[in-house]
Amino acid sequence: MKMTESSTFALPLVGRFGLAHSLLAWARCEVWCRDNSIPMLSPNWNHLRIGPYLRRERDKREYQRFFNFPHYVTGLRRAWLIASLPKINAVELGESGKVHRQQRQLVVFENLVSGNFEQHFKEIEGRSPELLEALIAMTKSRYRPTTIEAAHVAIHIRLGDFSVASNDASIREGSKNTRLPVQWYAEMLLQLRSALGREVPALVYSDGDDGDLQAVLTLNNVARAPKQAAVTDLLSIAQATALISSGSGFSIWGCFLGQVPRICFPGQRQIRVLGAPSRSDLEPEIDFQQTISSDFIEAVRQRSGI
Repeated sequence: MKMTESSTFALPLVGRFGLAHSLLAWARCEVWCRDNSIPMLSPNWNHLRIGPYLRRERDKREYQRFFNFPHYVTGLRRAWLIASLPKINAVELGESGKVHRQQRQLVVFENLVSGNFEQHFKEIEGRSPELLEALIAMTKSRYRPTTIEAAHVAIHIRLGDFSVASNDASIREGSKNTRLPVQWYAEMLLQLRSALGREVPALVYSDGDDGDLQAVLTLNNVARAPKQAAVTDLLSIAQATALISSGSGFSIWGCFLGQVPRICFPGQRQIRVLGAPSRSDLEPEIDFQQTISSDFIEAVRQRSGI
């Protein structure tokens, strides 16, 4: 039997946030539309962000350049639907998320300013393969990364607009949007290599200057990823064998989309995106001079074939 055309549509409002924060509204909407056979309106990434220019950041956050929308409702029809349909916030649908497809309405998915991942990530748990596929499909071909088949460690060092902590104690207590000690990344890489018994290559993804990253960049077989678009970095991190994670949502997405085991600084994991640990904790928080568990090392071995 042919399914009747839906009178309900959905729209992700990604907002003016950074890419990682913005993506959650899109991902929630994508999953919900798939589950309910609802047409999705294209997200609007065309927001002017002044901060990156004022702070002279490497990434100017011009995300509209990265994407096209062959599978979404676009153009004049999109504009007409936004103007004419009654709107309902997705959170008002309750846990079931069910709607009557023949009801004229626009279900809107928004990002929260704070607690966005903590509140809404549960809506996309277990859906990383299809979301990775959808993100790649939405990304223009010139921004898709080349395939990295060799085993390697991704190191994501977020500096940019993150603040410098007055002391490490505040970081361990869960202070957000805070730079982590660069020496910690270096120590975790050295320990991971020692446990694996192999000098696994490492790629550094960072919005910082080379001078800020010397503790890591001066190590053997460590290279900085080429200067490329943020979405290219994100999709590249998702190919890694293991990830040494910042306290940023960018690391969360790289880990989640590629199901990449990651090491986190104490107080900076934010949420678990690889599922609750059973025998192995694939998202451990490891401090200076603490030992990475053998279970984590074994999971990395299996992923890499080392």
